[in-house]
Amino acid sequence: MKKEKLLLLSSILLLSLGVNSCTFLEKSNVDFQEQIIKSLLSEPRFVEAELLVIIKNVEILNGDSLIANNKRMGIPENTPPTFRLWSSQPKEYINQRDVQYLGVSPAPTESFTEDENQNLIYYWDLMKSLKTGDSLVISRKVRYTLYNLKTPENIDQIDPNAFFEDDPARFLISEDFIEITDSIKEKAAEITAGETNSVKKTKLIYDWVNGNMKYTWNVPERSARSALKTCSGDCGQYSYLFIALCRASGIPARLVSGFMLAPDTSSYHVWSEVQFPGTGWLPVDCTDKNGFLSLDNRRLVTSRGMNIPLFNVPDWADYKNSEAKDDHTDFMQMVTVVMSGVKANIRTQRIILKYSK
Repeated sequence: MKKEKLLLLSSILLLSLGVNSCTFLEKSNVDFQEQIIKSLLSEPRFVEAELLVIIKNVEILNGDSLIANNKRMGIPENTPPTFRLWSSQPKEYINQRDVQYLGVSPAPTESFTEDENQNLIYYWDLMKSLKTGDSLVISRKVRYTLYNLKTPENIDQIDPNAFFEDDPARFLISEDFIEITDSIKEKAAEITAGETNSVKKTKLIYDWVNGNMKYTWNVPERSARSALKTCSGDCGQYSYLFIALCRASGIPARLVSGFMLAPDTSSYHVWSEVQFPGTGWLPVDCTDKNGFLSLDNRRLVTSRGMNIPLFNVPDWADYKNSEAKDDHTDFMQMVTVVMSGVKANIRTQRIILKYSK
């Protein structure tokens, strides 16, 4: 981050903070960005929720059953039973504030904050505690305040030197599921032709994805490449394509994972966010006709980023037999599971304990 300096607050006037344009204040870049973001928030909603992973009818395999199971999974026959779970904790987000952890049971085996997106991840090695016939409920309770976020049209007039993220280059690269292919590059150039302003380029990409993608649950292949080819898919496909097109246009972008969490819904959902100099990260939901740099107060964010780093992932795990590969998981909403030599019924549930109107 840059050192403290005097900043002309006429930029904040553009966001209706009501500061006299002749006033000079000494602010750090982070404080300046926070003032900008807070000016975009309205209609606070206070929520308490419980996130559950419910595990029933555990059976630990052994002998010939274990060997046969390992063969079916394509892993070494002598692999001992394995049952590992990872889950990211909700943290502070653009419109998700005052996050408090009210309890977790049982306590995780370990926890860590990964460097790429600063996700706080809990890890449970359940082979240390479960045996055949057992059941288990992993419970996490959290309290937070949600706001509606609406960005004004003149957001691109913010002083671009006011705030910078540390490493935007990380969010400009091609990676698994967000492939920047020649076709992606060509489509991005076509969509943004003649435009140089980053905010306006992003709006053009949002309009194209929102207007050309058709929502469907049937997703035979998850990737930006397939989304462009079929112009169809769920919220993940919308987001992968939008992020890839943004990155191909020089606009840092990444995935956001969580839920639509309100009394009438608890559905999984993902969307995107983009980074602009002067404001940092702002949300974009291409499945929403009002989703450009805007977000409602009915969501819970649990993680950010794709190909999220994990630890303690077995070497044999891949996306054919598990939800992790090469010490990463594609994205994380509720729980990531790697298991072998174990049978169990696993389901998740989200319960709203308190919800202000």
